[in-house]
Amino acid sequence: MKHYKITFILLVLILGSCKPIYFYQTTRDRVQSSSKDNIEKIQFFNDEKITIVYRTASRDESITGGKVKFEEGYYNYYITFPKKTPAVAKDLDEKRLKVYFESGEDKYLVFGKYDDGKYGLYGISEDDGFYVNFEGKRFKVIEGKWAELIIKKNIKIDVESDKRKVKGVKVG
Repeated sequence: MKHYKITFILLVLILGSCKPIYFYQTTRDRVQSSSKDNIEKIQFFNDEKITIVYRTASRDESITGGKVKFEEGYYNYYITFPKKTPAVAKDLDEKRLKVYFESGEDKYLVFGKYDDGKYGLYGISEDDGFYVNFEGKRFKVIEGKWAELIIKKNIKIDVESDKRKVKGVKVG
């Protein structure tokens, strides 16, 4: 009987530790309290799969990868970001981050602060869909419109504080 209890407790601990830690504005404020560059030391992930597509009438050699389909007279370039793809971020402004899932100057998606404080995929909603910029082009989001940023549970960043070490006072 004890074996089953221990197994159950271990299973609960393992499953409980798998819960994603969402990235909030309050987390960002704490991380960047001593330096704006601290944001670049955090390992980010997307909480769901994101698929984007760029549609053009002619072949576009500037797009560096992804799946290309010729449909209805157009070239459709599909790029997928699997769930929990590792990423790094750079500061864009007070409420938005450039999140890089690949190396490259313009290979980022923008994530911005939602009303609840979480950071989610940032783009433009239009009548025919939701659009983001990637590689300097306008892509339509096919999947993952509501993707949010998650982070590793343990973040090690040196933040300056008002702590000091007291040396003490000796008699005489």
